[in-house]
Amino acid sequence: MNIENETYRKDLKNALLENLPWNKLNEKTILITGASGLIGSCIVDMLMLRNSEFSDSNINIIALGRNEQEAKKRFARYIDNKNFSIVRQDITEEFNIEENADFIIHAASNAHPKAFITDPVNTILGNIVGVNNLFKYAIKKKTKKLLFVSSGEIYGQGTQEIESFDEEYRGYINNMQLRAGYPISKQAAENLCIAYAEQYDIQSVIVRPCHIYGPTITPNDSRAFAQFLRNGIANEDILMKSKGEQMRSYCYVVDCAVGMIYALLEGKNKEAYNIANPNSAITIHDLAQLIAKECSAKVIVDTPEETEKKGYNPVNRSVLDSTKLQTIGWAPRFDIKRGISHTVKILREA
Repeated sequence: MNIENETYRKDLKNALLENLPWNKLNEKTILITGASGLIGSCIVDMLMLRNSEFSDSNINIIALGRNEQEAKKRFARYIDNKNFSIVRQDITEEFNIEENADFIIHAASNAHPKAFITDPVNTILGNIVGVNNLFKYAIKKKTKKLLFVSSGEIYGQGTQEIESFDEEYRGYINNMQLRAGYPISKQAAENLCIAYAEQYDIQSVIVRPCHIYGPTITPNDSRAFAQFLRNGIANEDILMKSKGEQMRSYCYVVDCAVGMIYALLEGKNKEAYNIANPNSAITIHDLAQLIAKECSAKVIVDTPEETEKKGYNPVNRSVLDSTKLQTIGWAPRFDIKRGISHTVKILREA
């Protein structure tokens, strides 16, 4: 990923024009877990760009991750910047971070299907123990607010009558399936956020992103859109491992990052907010065709391996209602066609 890519920087610069109370972040320190991931890395780039574009910002970023070398490679441009530091930390282990953080954005998690199946224990513990460790750190350091990145998967399977899931909806999740460890542990982690906020009087807000895509995808991401993009960028056939009839909400990563900043600064304590673009709900089949058209590739159907089958999301329709987040000012700028076009362009120029 080339941070200096003209299209990517323009997308981030436009995001900085959002009517947000950015001044609340001036001179503050933000701890970002999962900093090298799809969403976390975009937020790091956005805030570091704000520092360079606005002289009064002086936002300090602590980028936390398990793999220090990976983080140094991803954020090589910032290594010598006084406002940036990398901390190697597994969120399931006791924190030994000396720096204070005014805000925490907790985006670390096993978030792709292969990890749910091959590393189910750490998927669950990462979500629950990770939140617990972060709140213990937050209490000790007198952190103002913690934003927890949950998932739209917590809604489970809806009924035929439900067009989209708002924040109050709860559907069916089969807890006897191995893959269920991800959404169920996200649910438990959400409740832990509420418990800490209530018992220890610390501000907490939750975001539930839908299927987020963009040029910050990581090499090990096994989600369908990531595989489609890698195939297309490599001028290969786009492999679909099913008919692709499942309907999903999608959102461009820069829009998602902006939505998270809205939730962090304007979101209410002990509340959850969906992040999804209402103009980007399509089937997996149509997504594959859209990426194929953008990459001048073709879509072929292949037989999935057993591990892949186990990682499939059983939910047929997962469309999120983002009205609540929009009421506090957020509005997505990239529909699915524009978002995919920018993603392909940026990745091809990387």
